[in-house]
Amino acid sequence: GEAGLLLQHKTRLYLVQVPEITRELVYQQVLRRFGMFGTIRLSSPANVTEVLQIALDHEEATGNWSEADGSKEEIVKLATELLCSKAPLLQEYFAIQLDGAGNLKTLPVILDQYTPDFAQLPTFLLALANEVNWETEKECFQSVANALAEFYCMRKLAQPDSPTTPNTDPNPANIQEAEILPSEALEAQEHEEMQGASTAWTVQHTLFPAARLFLQPPTKFATNGTILQVACLEQMYKVFERC
Repeated sequence: GEAGLLLQHKTRLYLVQVPEITRELVYQQVLRRFGMFGTIRLSSPANVTEVLQIALDHEEATGNWSEADGSKEEIVKLATELLCSKAPLLQEYFAIQLDGAGNLKTLPVILDQYTPDFAQLPTFLLALANEVNWETEKECFQSVANALAEFYCMRKLAQPDSPTTPNTDPNPANIQEAEILPSEALEAQEHEEMQGASTAWTVQHTLFPAARLFLQPPTKFATNGTILQVACLEQMYKVFERC
């Protein structure tokens, strides 16, 4: 599948779902690195109001917002004010820096040599505004960690933006349809192959080494399909012996 990988451990073969693994790993690392994050500095600060507007437009397009929920402009305004009012807390504990003009300038380094998919930035900021319990300290930190885990998780085996030059355009819809010429199709295929190779490197050299070191797998992984045994060498030998 697009998000599954086969892993061998001794004589057993497992199908591992990358999104669930990275989501849990990021969540645990947020709590572990709490207040001690390095920073990813955006090459161009992202205006929070504009990014939240994109998020609300997406919510409307997917049927998750209607006029009965209130004015999108008012929701965006209130959400921006809320996040800006929480800027000191976000910066001190999570390295999420919002400047006085309402621009997002930095994000935390949660896994070394790994950056999130910036196309998910609108969803992340909307989650910070809507899904964080700011009243209770423990629940606040846990819900911010959940929002970061959802933002940073690798949904597909596709390469996130480069750590050195992150793509801060939060709107994937900016890509316009155009006639693809044969040479452009070839370039697109080569680019996709390069992305695949880079993603494989990220999984092999960043995500899985970090998981081996830091991930404490929850018991649900054994029953919810996150880690699924698909073959066992000893059982295969028994089958061959009977044949």
